[in-house]
Amino acid sequence: MTSKLKVFFTAGDQINWAVDEDLVHTRKALEDHVEFTDIVSADIVFASWWAPLLDIDASELQGKRVVCFMHGEPARFLSAPNHRLSFEKVHLWITRSVQATKALKDLGYNAEHVPYLANTSKFEKLPPESPLLQSMATRLAA
Repeated sequence: MTSKLKVFFTAGDQINWAVDEDLVHTRKALEDHVEFTDIVSADIVFASWWAPLLDIDASELQGKRVVCFMHGEPARFLSAPNHRLSFEKVHLWITRSVQATKALKDLGYNAEHVPYLANTSKFEKLPPESPLLQSMATRLAA
């Protein structure tokens, strides 16, 4: 039996915003595939937001892979002094747009595109024959 990767999750932004929601969905998606652990035992440190990474000493990250969501465009973050410091710690950026992925790769950073998640208990795809969908399409076409 193969042992599961051990993952430590940093805090989100703790204001119940999209970053915290991403953290909840990411943990749920991984719960059957990895072992959640403390930072000392972790193979991977996952940050849904860059700021908590600044509070982690580089020595605590030695030998670990650091994965972080990039919310927005890289140029904006590279121009912010504090955010720029997180680039020294992150091995893989998970971007929300194809453009952000390309921009990071063009700058020599490792990045993968994963679109925003949707809560399927709240949102579902409407069938093409849905009256609501037809009504919205008519209004948008006008």
